[in-house]
Amino acid sequence: MTNIRKDQIDQNRRVLTALKEHGDRLETVREINHWAYFRTIAARTLFIEKGSVFGLRLAETTEPTKSKLAFGAKLLHVDVPSASTMDEIASRLADLAKETGGEYDGWETRLIK
Repeated sequence: MTNIRKDQIDQNRRVLTALKEHGDRLETVREINHWAYFRTIAARTLFIEKGSVFGLRLAETTEPTKSKLAFGAKLLHVDVPSASTMDEIASRLADLAKETGGEYDGWETRLIK
């Protein structure tokens, strides 16, 4: 694993805890979405291309708005959202976003009871 920031680990744990508190046993494979934001379309495109090497695929892009002045990319993968898996993938994507001139914003998934 690359060097994951403590704040990213904390954010991962908050999401996992919230899922558990709402009755998710975190045993079911599901789509997991990861968001990152960039200043340019070129940077976003490079992130998307490099993210596919990790087995992630593009789910959505967003354009700048009044509230979010950045080009967004939502990549997804299908897996069980375990702490180790989410730390590994979030770490890779945070490094990749930084490398391509952007910022990783975290992940989300649907609740499965």
